[in-house]
Amino acid sequence: MNHLWGGIRRKSFSLKRWLAICSDDLTMNGRYRTTTNLLRKYLGDFLIASYLDVTLESGYDDEYIKEIERTVLLKTLDYFWRDHLVNMNRLSSAVNSFRNSLNHKCQISHKVEERGITG
Repeated sequence: MNHLWGGIRRKSFSLKRWLAICSDDLTMNGRYRTTTNLLRKYLGDFLIASYLDVTLESGYDDEYIKEIERTVLLKTLDYFWRDHLVNMNRLSSAVNSFRNSLNHKCQISHKVEERGITG
C-alpha cells in the first residue's frame, strides 16, 4: 500500500509542475493559450476516464464508491478550509503587528512633542 502513495505523490508533483508550466507568463499572454486549453481538456477527460475505469474494475457497488467520493471531497474541502483559516490568522497577525508598530511610533512622536524636543 505504501508504494501506491509514493506513486500518487510523484504523479501529484508532476501534475503540479505541469500546471506551473501551463500558467506561466507565455500562457497568460496568449502565446500557448490554445495548446494549454487543449491539454487541460485532454488531461481532464483522461483523468475522468481513468477514474471511471478503475471504479468499474474495482467491483465495489455504487453506494460504496459514492461514500468514498464524499469522504474524499469533504476531507479535501476541510484541508483547504483549514489552510484558508491559517492564512487568515497569519494575515490578521501581520496587520496587528503593523498596527502596533504604528501606534508605538505615534506614542513616541507624541512624547517627543510634549517634551518640546525637536529633531
